[in-house]
Amino acid sequence: MKFSQAATLAFTFIAGANAFAPVFKPAVKAASTSSLNGIFYLDDVFVPTESPDDLPPGAIPAMSPPCEISQGQVRALFYLWNDALATGDSRIVAKRYAEEPLLLPTVSDKPRTDYESIKDYFDNFLQLQPQGIILEGHITIGNGWARDAGIYEFTMGAT
Repeated sequence: MKFSQAATLAFTFIAGANAFAPVFKPAVKAASTSSLNGIFYLDDVFVPTESPDDLPPGAIPAMSPPCEISQGQVRALFYLWNDALATGDSRIVAKRYAEEPLLLPTVSDKPRTDYESIKDYFDNFLQLQPQGIILEGHITIGNGWARDAGIYEFTMGAT
């Protein structure tokens, strides 16, 4: 079973450039060796933290310029997502989406706008063992965001 152009399948990703990337917390650069709550912070090691109150003594916030992303990197996000489909694990697939996602599902008329609703959709959809290919794609990159929109074809392995 295939969903394709003939079925008028349009699958659009509109999100931040990190839409399907792993979630990362802000980092700080530790200036000296110290420990906090049993976690060791060493010179030149980046330490995840959620609050400046969690910083070890002498820590310096890591500063970096805005990230540039290439069209190839944007396209690679689709393949990471497609590989997540192959795991059959809805949690892994749902984690590929941005913090504030918008999924307009292929086989559902309900927009999904958070982790739980996306996971719920893929709990059922992954039973079909979907794998996608890009038939036509259009990548747009903006300041802090990227969009990869196009026509995708999905082959269902469990039909």
